[in-house]
Amino acid sequence: MSSMDRNLQSHPRFKAKFVRDLKVLYEKNKYDAYIERFKQFKQLNTPDDILVNYYFEALMHKGLYYYVIDYALERLQQGVGEYEDNMSFLLKAMLEEGRYTEVLDFTAHLMNETIPHRFRMFIQEVRYGALEKLNSLQDKRRTHIIDVEEEPVKVDVYLTYTEEQKLAFIGEITKDKKTVHRELMRVIINRVDSNTVKTAIFIYLKVIGDNEPITVKKHTQVLEIVPSELPQLEDTKIGGVVLGEVMMALEGSAPDIMELAQSLIISVMMNIYPIEPPFDDTRLVNGFLKYIHDMVNLPYQDIDDNEVITWINHHFET
Repeated sequence: MSSMDRNLQSHPRFKAKFVRDLKVLYEKNKYDAYIERFKQFKQLNTPDDILVNYYFEALMHKGLYYYVIDYALERLQQGVGEYEDNMSFLLKAMLEEGRYTEVLDFTAHLMNETIPHRFRMFIQEVRYGALEKLNSLQDKRRTHIIDVEEEPVKVDVYLTYTEEQKLAFIGEITKDKKTVHRELMRVIINRVDSNTVKTAIFIYLKVIGDNEPITVKKHTQVLEIVPSELPQLEDTKIGGVVLGEVMMALEGSAPDIMELAQSLIISVMMNIYPIEPPFDDTRLVNGFLKYIHDMVNLPYQDIDDNEVITWINHHFET
């Protein structure tokens, strides 16, 4: 840039236009353009604090945290600009970069200084955020170490478990999202007879995000599924509409058998998932209500639908 250009751009009229242009770029969220224009501007002029803060925010929007840290430190060392603004952007950028330990060390010194109450509250929030992130990282590392160190159960050993033991084991690894048992579950799903255990395995594989296709035989069907794409239990026909409508019907007429009804419906759902029943919602709701009332010898309208009653009975008992 020639000396004439420098003189022009530092002239009050050109400086005023530069400032207007910068504000327009910021207001229109043109962060890339703002960053480039600001760099040009500060080579020739001392930018006002508001333009500096816009620059910091533009850099944060673009994920350029290193530049925020570098420029904020430079301004702090030079003693220019608002101390609190420079420090705030510095700490925010360090948090975004994952420099949690540095943030805690840095802010520990600040908390011992005499600073305005509002700024002290901000520092406390930053420290809390850094601690939360640090604890979360440590928890993930511990989980990873446990998964790596834990030996998966042998297939032959697992197959000796009772059904209750099989379900308890799957429930535990599902809750803890232990991916180390993924291969075991994929192998044994076609070696267990219990449809409820197969459903528990489906849920485990979905929870850990298994996106590898698997072929499973359930009832008379051969299912080709991707576990991660399976529906939630509450999004199935039985787990959603049917269960809800049966519970509403019983709440007003027979609340004493609601718990029994819920247990029965969930049992059938666990037996068939992810297969959907071959009946519409109305037939299923009436069928379950009739079946449950008959179980406890309570009167209920004759629905004249032996097909759905037989289907419920089969999937409740097997």
